[in-house]
Amino acid sequence: MIDIIYIALSVILAGLLVWFFAGPYRQYQIDATRNRLFNLRSILHDCAYEGDLCFDSPLYKESRKFINGCIRYTHIFSLFLALTFACYAMLSKNDVNKGNKLLRALDNCSEKEKNISLTVIGMSAAEIISFILKTSIITFMPYYLFLGAVHLYNKFTHKDNRADAQLDKRKKRLADFVIPKIKYSFGRIIAAIN
Repeated sequence: MIDIIYIALSVILAGLLVWFFAGPYRQYQIDATRNRLFNLRSILHDCAYEGDLCFDSPLYKESRKFINGCIRYTHIFSLFLALTFACYAMLSKNDVNKGNKLLRALDNCSEKEKNISLTVIGMSAAEIISFILKTSIITFMPYYLFLGAVHLYNKFTHKDNRADAQLDKRKKRLADFVIPKIKYSFGRIIAAIN
């Protein structure tokens, strides 16, 4: 009799866990990812507004189209879809690159425009990859265990090796680029509210 109760409780708890993971948790991750992608799109717009990119350039249009597509289809992204697309891209590499307007736009722009666009697109892709890893049942636990291990490693070891110095240098360059754009965006929002 007690075994039946334990089995029933286990099934109920497993069902609640699956419901939470597939329902409220996934919806929260979708909303949070879309919010971060909206912020990246605002940064791209602010760069164009300040004259770093031209609003009419194919690079700006294709970069914005990429981010808009990520925002629109965030709810569809999954580990299975990512693996399927990766396999398709590997099998038909020439066909995929041939019609890519973004790659053609990158060839016909200045180095500054290319850096801005690639930074924003790279950050958007990183957000989508992070979303996929957080919402897949297979990668959920390893992802958070890895993040926790990295955090603990960084907290308890204060080794200043070359790789950490390079990573800090990249983070600083990225922060020097992104933080002023975010401050500018928030300043525009506050000015619009007032």
